[in-house]
Amino acid sequence: MCMSDLHNEIEQQYTSDQGTAFYRTVMGDGGFDIHYGLYDDPARTIQEATKASTKRLIRLVESVQPIDEFCSIVDLGSGRGGPAHELALMSPATVTCVDLCRRHQEENLQRAESLGVVDRIRTWTGSYDSLPKDWTDRFDLAWAQETFCHAHDVRRVLSEASRVLKVGGVIAFSDVMLSDSATIAQANMFAEVNAINRLTRVGEYQTLLATAGFGAARYEDWSEHLEENFRRMQQQIERHRSDLLEQGCLL
Repeated sequence: MCMSDLHNEIEQQYTSDQGTAFYRTVMGDGGFDIHYGLYDDPARTIQEATKASTKRLIRLVESVQPIDEFCSIVDLGSGRGGPAHELALMSPATVTCVDLCRRHQEENLQRAESLGVVDRIRTWTGSYDSLPKDWTDRFDLAWAQETFCHAHDVRRVLSEASRVLKVGGVIAFSDVMLSDSATIAQANMFAEVNAINRLTRVGEYQTLLATAGFGAARYEDWSEHLEENFRRMQQQIERHRSDLLEQGCLL
């Protein structure tokens, strides 16, 4: 799949009327996150679980540097802005949101205004594998939650992240990855319905990060939460089936 075709597929998946309704209802549960959550507490709602994964990633960042010491953050694949809003609420930093979808950016800014952080949210509509040249050495933290899996070339994305980070900058991301036991057929099955070019394995990520100039990486496996994520998504589909059918999200 060429890059332009992949970008078109991503925009269609996330910001068509059907895609917007699906992600807002099924994955976001009415919130602004469209990534998976952590269910350490089984009583958590979907919104609580997705915020928990963002906060967990922030705690991992703080094991390296306190979040309130960052002045500038870039969110690579910011979606509707859920994590960016959390970062702005928990730090004094200006957060620059990079996303392909203009509709996402508009919703992001509307929500940021209601939260009182719109003055520290910037948006740039485009691809995270080709960032503006004048962003070199601009950011303290590069952030992404389950967006690199959509990249045409992860190597290029990490290279761009490295370029726009200041010396000593930090990258923090969660992603959908391919386990060592997964087959290519299983990976292709997932990719075919999720606008994904190919999934990356953990070991490959570690090599790519080193090649891009990043130092030692800390890794946590959150795969134990995936089953509960999909169970909750199925519940949302059943709960809102009539509305989803009416909006053309289900066959």
